[in-house]
Amino acid sequence: MQADVDPRFRGGDRGRENEEGKIGEMLTLDLIMLAVCAAWVLWQYRRTKILLTPSNAFMVGSIILPVFIAYPLAITPESLLGIGQTRHAVSMQWAADELLGVIAVGTVCVMLGYGAASRLFLRSAGKPRELPRSPRVSLHQLTMGACIVSLVGVASVFLFFFQQGQIPLLSSEMHSREILEMGHPLRYIYTGGFMLANTGAVFLMGGLALGKIRRYGPLCWFAILIVMLANLGTASRSTLLGPFVSAGLIYFSIKNSKLTVFRAFCLALLLLCCASAFQLIRTHTSLSLDGLWYEVIHGNTFFANFRDSSWVLRDFEANRYPLFYGKTILAGLLGFIPSSVLPFRQQYSWGIVTLDVVNVTDPLHFGLGQVLFADWYVNFGAAGVVLEGLVIGVLLRWLDVRLFNIRRPPNDSAPDQYFQVFALWFRCGIMACLCASASVMLMYPQLLAYMSIIGVAYGVRQMFGVRTGIRGRVLRRRGVSTILEHPRI
Repeated sequence: MQADVDPRFRGGDRGRENEEGKIGEMLTLDLIMLAVCAAWVLWQYRRTKILLTPSNAFMVGSIILPVFIAYPLAITPESLLGIGQTRHAVSMQWAADELLGVIAVGTVCVMLGYGAASRLFLRSAGKPRELPRSPRVSLHQLTMGACIVSLVGVASVFLFFFQQGQIPLLSSEMHSREILEMGHPLRYIYTGGFMLANTGAVFLMGGLALGKIRRYGPLCWFAILIVMLANLGTASRSTLLGPFVSAGLIYFSIKNSKLTVFRAFCLALLLLCCASAFQLIRTHTSLSLDGLWYEVIHGNTFFANFRDSSWVLRDFEANRYPLFYGKTILAGLLGFIPSSVLPFRQQYSWGIVTLDVVNVTDPLHFGLGQVLFADWYVNFGAAGVVLEGLVIGVLLRWLDVRLFNIRRPPNDSAPDQYFQVFALWFRCGIMACLCASASVMLMYPQLLAYMSIIGVAYGVRQMFGVRTGIRGRVLRRRGVSTILEHPRI
């Protein structure tokens, strides 16, 4: 047991006092950062009257929940038992403290980048510029494109299930989902299929909820239902719940008055409970309040990624790994190339790297979870964290200003508000993928889905024609150069 104790914590009572003092300091830092981030979100809400702006959604979903709320839960005995690290509580605590400090610095840089970007927007606010343009197709044609893309994606998923002879959720075999997503040679078609289906379903769900889609209603509902059934069969919580989150972001961006802080808290709690309940169903465990609560707090939800990243950081520094200098990021960006063709991806993909660092040899393990700034820290050190934070802050500011301009356009110049908001949150999702080595390869099927929706809409227009003008509901209008007042956000 003595070998488990970090040398800095040895020395009897004095060592224990130093350890307790360090833990107290980091817990204080965690509470301070949690209060600062929450105040920042509420300040943005007060200024814009929109609770879920891109910056607020990113702050809550990528920083507050998975980091500052997860920190005190990451090194509890129950959480450490889930990864077999109960005997290494001291070193895990040290790694969690270091990761907390790294993310705190990155969060401050996000806020600095966001504030600095406002000066850049102020300089260009008085310059005439054109409003964002949309494709020269109608919303009805885009709806048809979303339906067709969703159904094509679902067809590929069910064809994969048929070829494999099993549905992961209904299969009694151990690791059936892992075998499909990691060991099957056609897994890229399977993964790309439900990404196509989900992107189209998000467009349909958001449009129906807002009342923007008034044609092809039965077809839209059929596509949504069949997509949800396919997602349920994949036994993946993110695949099943992700479209509802994305459609909710679109809906509350336009119907901003319907989302208050209390309602957002209740929705977040409901989402966590749904994810935890699905995990119990997936593992064939009986549903109970105790089991649900345990899974929410100590299971693989938002709070587990911080624990996993702490484990990676601990072994990364204990084994004196050199910095990767962007190799895990590049391996993710090359995700469109199969690993069998490019061995570099098989060596440096985030999942494989993390398993190698912590010395886990399970071939059916997806890899350890990742929180924001963790991958850039092991790639470029503290400089990478600062750079990533500043870039994210600038991009979030740009997305916020774009949302504000879409919601308050000049008179009679933007009949396509829904499509613009959908495209905005699509860009926000792509940015979130680019911020993480573990998920950057997912942007390719999403881009394919987005372009396919527009491409199918153009094809429908060519086949059936369209009337021009506002009554014909053509989305793209003649570019109107106008002076847009700089939104005070």
